[in-house]
Amino acid sequence: MNAIAGGKTCTVTIETEDGPMQIKAVVPNSMSNDDASAAIHDKYDGIYGGGNVCVSRCS
Repeated sequence: MNAIAGGKTCTVTIETEDGPMQIKAVVPNSMSNDDASAAIHDKYDGIYGGGNVCVSRCS
């Protein structure tokens, strides 16, 4: 996701063929954690598969 100034950062773990990779995704502060997780899944599930994306924390 594109960086948004003043947004909240979510920790995302993605399972790949080469093992897990962890990324940070920035979402607007106005998003609830559930909405942020849904937006991240919308972006990455199609690329990595729905069972391979885990949003562990947004703050």
